Amino acid sequence: MNYFIVLLISIGIFCLPVFNLQCEQCFANPCLNQVEITCDENAAGDTVAQLVPYYQIDDGTLKLPFHFECLSLNASIEHVTNTSNKSVLIKGCIFKQLNSCNLSLRPVYKSKSQQDCFECSGNLCNHDSNINGSKSNLSNSSLIFVVINVILIALSQTR
Repeated sequence: MNYFIVLLISIGIFCLPVFNLQCEQCFANPCLNQVEITCDENAAGDTVAQLVPYYQIDDGTLKLPFHFECLSLNASIEHVTNTSNKSVLIKGCIFKQLNSCNLSLRPVYKSKSQQDCFECSGNLCNHDSNINGSKSNLSNSSLIFVVINVILIALSQTR
């Protein structure tokens, strides 16, 4: 019986960050005023609204249930009518189903000379220190709780 209770607590603690995912949000380059947000449909919609001017987005890919990730996109794109590059920085919560790092540019943009983009699912995993592509699939606190609960399970079985 104790094993079952410890297992339920372990699963609950392990899954908690998925339901309360925290991301950093910033839509300006340079990013001077980052804020921490909790992912939900509205926060992901705000990030999509920032992508729409530059990328083609198929709303048909967004189906219930929504799953969220953090996004960090730093791109240099070129408009077809001039040769100057535009720097785009978008950080925030995004719909996982959108696959944001693989979106196609709108036809008015002819190239992306540089793009650093990643989606991740750990709390605040899109922070500046992670912008060079390191990904976090579990937050550190979740990992610690899992390890502690595995130890508790092992100890409860030795009795």
